[in-house]
Amino acid sequence: MPADADHPPRANDQKKKDSLPPVARAAKFETDRINSAVGLTKEQTTKVQHIEVMAASKIGAAREKYGPNRQGLTKEMEKITAERDASLKGVLTPDQWVKYEKMRADDKKRLEEQKKRMPTPVR
Repeated sequence: MPADADHPPRANDQKKKDSLPPVARAAKFETDRINSAVGLTKEQTTKVQHIEVMAASKIGAAREKYGPNRQGLTKEMEKITAERDASLKGVLTPDQWVKYEKMRADDKKRLEEQKKRMPTPVR
């Protein structure tokens, strides 16, 4: 039984989650976020999970490849995000796509707010 307001997560659920490899954990996290935002069907959930595994794998490889090279990593992340979004657009309904875009815009806004609150590094 999934955790909800009436049924909090069990310790067992947390252990299962923690035992997932990093790529699978990232994909599950993103799939769950998308599901919460747009309300996926079971078939869509499977497809989105696959898309997110592929994206998480590519992101991990890009982080290894570019290391501290922020410019190269940013460019690669933009490419991966565009590929993921194109795949998701083929799975989501038009109404779900609008909700997904709103979720992404809200994420971007929240990130910008966090950046404003961070102190500027001293060089």
